[in-house]
Amino acid sequence: MPRTLAKDQAAETDLIGIWVYSFEQWSEAQADRYLSAIENGLQKLVSKPKGGKQRDSLRTGYWSKRIEHHVVFYTFTDDELRVRRVLHEVMDPDINL
Repeated sequence: MPRTLAKDQAAETDLIGIWVYSFEQWSEAQADRYLSAIENGLQKLVSKPKGGKQRDSLRTGYWSKRIEHHVVFYTFTDDELRVRRVLHEVMDPDINL
């Protein structure tokens, strides 16, 4: 059975904020393209979750992967990849996780 993709509420809120910021700074088309790039990156992680970096020093079981200018923090099992947060590359994960 293939692994599913799930997102914590915090990650959903992050993605909405990313879209709104991109829309306000550039355009709806750019916001859609950028969010699509992140979603495509998430789909790749579902099939290859160890493609990221193990981040047990931050939180046990956490992994991260940079996608565009954001870093996705996630956990995974054989059945599910769960996105915990999507933070801009300059945000401190120690503070925001």
